[in-house]
Amino acid sequence: MTFPGCIDRLVSAAELPEDQSGGSFDWALIERSLGNLALPRDYKALVERFPDGKFAEAITVVRPGAKKGDPEDFLGYYRHRLNDMRAWRADGDGVFPYPIFPEPNGLLPWGEGPRGELFFWLTDSADSDSWTVVWADVDFTEWHSFSGGVCQFLLEVVLGEVAPLATAEATTAPSAKGFRVFRSKVRQELPRGVVQDAYRWGSRMPSNEFPELANALGSPAVKPEARNWEDLERQLGIPFPGDYKSFIDKFGVGIFCDVRIYAPAAPSGFDMVELMRRQGARAAGLPSAVRSALYPEPVALIAWGETADGWTINWKAGGTDPNQWGVAMIAPNFQPVFFDDFSFSAFLLKYSGQQSQLGVSFARSPWTGGVTFVPGVAAG
Repeated sequence: MTFPGCIDRLVSAAELPEDQSGGSFDWALIERSLGNLALPRDYKALVERFPDGKFAEAITVVRPGAKKGDPEDFLGYYRHRLNDMRAWRADGDGVFPYPIFPEPNGLLPWGEGPRGELFFWLTDSADSDSWTVVWADVDFTEWHSFSGGVCQFLLEVVLGEVAPLATAEATTAPSAKGFRVFRSKVRQELPRGVVQDAYRWGSRMPSNEFPELANALGSPAVKPEARNWEDLERQLGIPFPGDYKSFIDKFGVGIFCDVRIYAPAAPSGFDMVELMRRQGARAAGLPSAVRSALYPEPVALIAWGETADGWTINWKAGGTDPNQWGVAMIAPNFQPVFFDDFSFSAFLLKYSGQQSQLGVSFARSPWTGGVTFVPGVAAG
């Protein structure tokens, strides 16, 4: 079926209201963000015809600018998901029978299921209209393929002719309405480097565990200088998590286990702005497709720590409430490991072994020396 005819059939099957449309896109710039990789024509026609929404209460199509990202950057947030997949593959978790974009012929995401399952193109041909649709369960252990394009796949999902394994737990049949439009929300003006909608993959949101962390550290050896957080947050455009501010107010900067903890307006060697500049300079030569966005980019990781072997530790700045920001470790080669459930204080408790490290992979040997902290004035 040619894609114009498929789009018309999908509009009818999904009962899309006539007054609904998806808008226009600068495809040249969007495809440039993928290294000038041409996207399939049926996909481009689909997102221009359909607004943001969900097909058969099961599949959301990835749109340029998804999750409040840059509308000229196709991957945006999903760049992190591909990095996660590479980390899983490196650790021996899951099954990955295909390369992962931007690797040659790699998997490129175009859709997402209700539990975060991903739907991909297998970009193994110069003719993008011939790309195969593949998908996996949420743990990347079972893979399936469909020998047609995105439009044909969604049409068969809406008609009940295809029931993807990745969505079987959420729906056994298409809904009465084949397509549900997501209602738009009022967009708030946010500080630089903060993405509006948090997206959590773990079982709970980050929590302030500073009291337990402070109890483990005991009385501070040196009283740190007081900080005016309101002024600092205004100057940097960053709202800081409460447990982090409590830590800096009580203990100051220094070396926790082997993590050098930085703060704004701190002496050289512990200054957060210096850390972010250094991290940005290292990342400057990398293509955007293989690195995470860094502050002050629109959707960013904000660095607050650095290990002795060159990993940076960051907040994953998702949402307007910094107390719900998770943590991400970035390897020297800029491969990330995300801890969406961990606040600043919870991460340090796990990292130090004060709380159980069972089931937590730091992608490197865990710290085994107990809870230690050397104040910045003594650490140098």
